[in-house]
Amino acid sequence: MAVSVSRGGLGRRLAILAALAMLASACSGIDLQSAQKLGSAGTKLSTSMRDEAKSVVEEIKLFDERNTLIRVSTRMRACIKQATASNPCRLHPDSIDLPDNTERLAKITAALQERADALGTLTEAYAGFEALASYKAAEEAEKSVGNLISQTNSFIGVINAIPVPGAAAIPLVSATIGEIVKVGAGLVAEERHKKQVLAASRAIQTAVAALKAAIDKEKTIMASIRVTNTARREVLRQVLMDEGVIGYASTLGPIIRGIGSEPVPDLEKAIGRSTPLKGAISRIISLRAERQDKEVAERYNDLLNGLTKLIVAHEKLQEEKAPDLAELQYWAKRIEGYYKRIRDAE
Repeated sequence: MAVSVSRGGLGRRLAILAALAMLASACSGIDLQSAQKLGSAGTKLSTSMRDEAKSVVEEIKLFDERNTLIRVSTRMRACIKQATASNPCRLHPDSIDLPDNTERLAKITAALQERADALGTLTEAYAGFEALASYKAAEEAEKSVGNLISQTNSFIGVINAIPVPGAAAIPLVSATIGEIVKVGAGLVAEERHKKQVLAASRAIQTAVAALKAAIDKEKTIMASIRVTNTARREVLRQVLMDEGVIGYASTLGPIIRGIGSEPVPDLEKAIGRSTPLKGAISRIISLRAERQDKEVAERYNDLLNGLTKLIVAHEKLQEEKAPDLAELQYWAKRIEGYYKRIRDAE
């Protein structure tokens, strides 16, 4: 009888141990070292995205000024050209109506600023995520993820307010997914920590997916205004050249030096005597502008690709697989290159 009890007790103990082993296996899940590395890589990638966004904000602000310059200068030139001694031009710049897309440009500028701010909070969220994975900073992570969700929703709200034919409204991110501190209450410390890291990963992944959807819609909006902007930019370039305020020498000089020669002392004057040369340089300037437009589309594609890789990295982490950090580093460097080129051109 004693043996029977002993066997029964052993069986129960073995069953309990097996159940605990299964529970530990189910809960051990996420790899904290991989999570730390993802947090670090995510911080670098989102930082490059934030800096690129800031440069775009400054660029779009010029659209309105360019449009104003074109409208006022062309109207003034036409007035002066038609003026006579008895009927001089009395047109005042302040009386000239400005382009009717000013309000739309203002909304787009606001959306771009919201995007830059959202990507800034994404940077902070990844720093918080790395801290959480490193030393259980649950409160810090919850605060940074909460800020990310709030700013992402603000960006989405502004983007949704800009009409895009055929485009559906982007849904907001639920604030409850950012709750991290109370996750895993009642579990042992190690398992609770991993549960919190898992919750933070899912929350950031959801916010990144929402950011991607909003930036994709922004890409469509920007494409529509760039068609108009490209045409107006060509008009502006011609106006400024006709007025003699755009020089040709700065374009031709490097080309001459590139073939091992030196330009004449008064290169601008020499170019001015050659109509074919002025036409060729004008075409070069136009081609450069076309390349800039193509780069804008590439920048949006790279942003969307980078965000996609972040989503995939979180999926792999949650599936207990190692995220591809090399891919995240690649997109961080590529996007950083756009920002540096814009910065160096200023």
